[in-house]
Amino acid sequence: MPNSWTRPRSWISLGPRALKSESDETLGLEIGGQDSGRGFVTRKTEPPPRTRIEVDGDFYSLAYIHIESKPRARLGIYSPTRQETYLVEPIAWSNIWVYGIDIFLTGWIMCEQFRCRASLIREGSRVFQYNQTRTKNLAVPISDLKPISELFELVRGWKANGPQGSWIMDKNII
Repeated sequence: MPNSWTRPRSWISLGPRALKSESDETLGLEIGGQDSGRGFVTRKTEPPPRTRIEVDGDFYSLAYIHIESKPRARLGIYSPTRQETYLVEPIAWSNIWVYGIDIFLTGWIMCEQFRCRASLIREGSRVFQYNQTRTKNLAVPISDLKPISELFELVRGWKANGPQGSWIMDKNII
């Protein structure tokens, strides 16, 4: 999504978003973004072919649109508050899976703590992985992270006490 949708200048509701696909088949998709309190929210929907539908949920920003299979036609999303339609051309869809590298899960931290402790790594900085970063980043030392075993215990407790839907999202764990 463009920055104007992911990081809007005014933190106001996007309003009832409308989706429309020019595809000849039903699409399975998910949109994700933030609510008024900057909590992460997602909505899944299946817009029928060539039909405009409204997506429920009070989004203040829209971070992504995930689609189950690459469409052969445009998809549009409209915000009445912004009075803007964002069109995604078939060629614009990209796969963000990471192939051929190892990912080390070293720890976890609450989003609020991350925001407070993170230091800025400016675009173009030299870091361990790259000679130059392409974007600005935020980082915390691994020593500031909590052990993964604690996260697993929290999840086990959640599973034992029954599904509470978005418990992890509500706690803002990253």
